[in-house]
Amino acid sequence: MKHDSEQILNEWLVAAAQAGDSAALQRLIARWQPRLLSYSVSQLQDREAAQDVVQEVMLQITKKLMQLQDPAAFPKWAYQILQRRGIDWIRRKQTRRKYEQPMPDDESHVELGGTTTPDHAQNISLQQALHSLEPEAQQIIRLFYMEGFSVQEIGSIIDKPEGTVKSRLFAARNKLKQVLEGGHHD
Repeated sequence: MKHDSEQILNEWLVAAAQAGDSAALQRLIARWQPRLLSYSVSQLQDREAAQDVVQEVMLQITKKLMQLQDPAAFPKWAYQILQRRGIDWIRRKQTRRKYEQPMPDDESHVELGGTTTPDHAQNISLQQALHSLEPEAQQIIRLFYMEGFSVQEIGSIIDKPEGTVKSRLFAARNKLKQVLEGGHHD
């Protein structure tokens, strides 16, 4: 992750929170909760579940922050915890329902604005195009472009080899380009 004023503030907040400053801890949580929630929603495709998972993650971060050796590693560490909790939630969901297939008239197909005309596909926004990707592709795009993690850091967060992250990032970029140009066909 880039070392800029935001990174420096994060490091300072982590160090202050580790030193017992409860206001710094609250500020750190307030800064990171929306980011982690956005990532979790893309991972789980369920806002309510994402809120629950992020709440669990925030509790775990609060309890284990003293164990973090390097304050600069906080973003990667927080996303790793979130990734693992999200995977746990997905596994629990899969044990309850073995296989889930959206129906053609399901809301997930209306998410791109409620219309599927070719003209509309050409006017699709980047955010809408991002939502059309598979959850893992959304996560990789978010971590790389929105959070500024390197391919190596993303591999560590999602527990995949660097080469896998590179190829999935490449595929996700191509899919986004295809969706944005109106050539998206399922």
